Amino acid sequence: MSRPVPMLALVALLSACVVVSEYAPHSTPIEVGGSVESIIATDCGLDNAVFDIDGSLWVPTDLAEEDREGVPDGFQADNDTGTLTLRSEEEAEYRSSEGRVIELTRLSGNLRVQDCLYLPEPSAPFRTQS
Repeated sequence: MSRPVPMLALVALLSACVVVSEYAPHSTPIEVGGSVESIIATDCGLDNAVFDIDGSLWVPTDLAEEDREGVPDGFQADNDTGTLTLRSEEEAEYRSSEGRVIELTRLSGNLRVQDCLYLPEPSAPFRTQS
């Protein structure tokens, strides 16, 4: 009979394995008012989304707390295919596949984000027997 793994030990192990990824811009310059299709990962919220337009990376301007973790309202789960539009030299927007608009500010340089890990719901091996 196998013994269940203590959930606290699993959480401690995963929290010690923090992965940080660094992204560099790959887009080409476009004219103000121009738009490009973009796919962003949404499972970890918009804090970890990478927006790349006009040769720069961009970050959300005023992100609501509920948009920081998990799939935000108005976005497709896993990956959302939307449109990035350059509004000015310092402002852009992302329009999600469901029509939600997020305002963006140009970032100078690369972007470092912490990769997210989801703990699955406890399953048979992790549940204690009563």
